[in-house]
Amino acid sequence: MRHNQGVELAFVLVSLAVYVGYHLWLFVLLPRVRAKQSSSSNRVIISKVSNDVRTAWTYLSASDKTDSGVPAVQTLRNSIMAASFMATTCGLMATSGVLQVLTDDQRLGQIRKLGDLDPAVDLAGSRGLVRAEWKMAFALFLLLLALLLFVQSIRLYSFLAYYIKVQASDEQFRSVASMNLTLAMNRRCGHCWTAGVRLFYAFIPALLWIMGPVTLLVTTVVVVAVLAISDEITVGHDFSRVIGSRHLPADDQAEK
Repeated sequence: MRHNQGVELAFVLVSLAVYVGYHLWLFVLLPRVRAKQSSSSNRVIISKVSNDVRTAWTYLSASDKTDSGVPAVQTLRNSIMAASFMATTCGLMATSGVLQVLTDDQRLGQIRKLGDLDPAVDLAGSRGLVRAEWKMAFALFLLLLALLLFVQSIRLYSFLAYYIKVQASDEQFRSVASMNLTLAMNRRCGHCWTAGVRLFYAFIPALLWIMGPVTLLVTTVVVVAVLAISDEITVGHDFSRVIGSRHLPADDQAEK
C-alpha cells in the first residue's frame, strides 16, 4: 500500500468511527446514562421520547371507541406521506443524479480531478485508495438502502392503518396481546424510518468522499455535529419519564 493510500485509509476509518461511534453513543450508551440520572434532568433524547410517545399513542388509539380509529388512521396517513416523500427523494437522487454520473465518462473524469485537489493526500499521478466510481457506487448503495427502508416503513404503516381501524371497531381485537402486536408494528415502522433517515445522512459524506478524504472527514464531523444538536433537547423537566409512565395497559402496569 502506497503512502497516499494509507493516509486516505486512515481518514476513512476515522470518519467511520466518528459516525458509527456517535450512533452507538446515542442509541446505546446515552439512554443508560440518562436512566441513571435523577428525574430532574432536563436533557431529553428525541428517539427515547419518540418510543414513549409511540407506546402511549398506540394504546390510546387502539382503545378509542368514540371515532372508530379515524384520528389514528389520519396520523398514520401523515406518516405514510412523510415516508413516501423521503422514498421519492432517494429514488430521484439515485436515478437522476448518482446513477447518471456513474454512466457518464466525461463527468467521471471531472470527478476524478476533484480528488487530485485534496490538501492531505496528493493523488495526482497516483492511484488513490478507491476509484471515484467505487466511491459513488458506495454512496448510491447507501441511498438505495435508505429507499428500501422507507418503502418498508410505508408498507408497515399501510398495514397498521387497516389493523388499528379494525382494532378500534371490533371488541375481539382489543386484547392486551392485540395491542402489543399493534405496538410492535408501530415501533418497527419507527425503526425503519429512523434507519432510513440515518442512512440518508450518511449518504452526504459518502458522496463528498469523491472530493478527497479530508472532505469526507470534515463533512462527517459537520453532519454528526448537526445531529448531536437536534437529537437531544432541553426541557423544563424529565419529559420522557412522564410519557413513559402513562397510558400503559393494565397488564403492563402490573408488571412494573
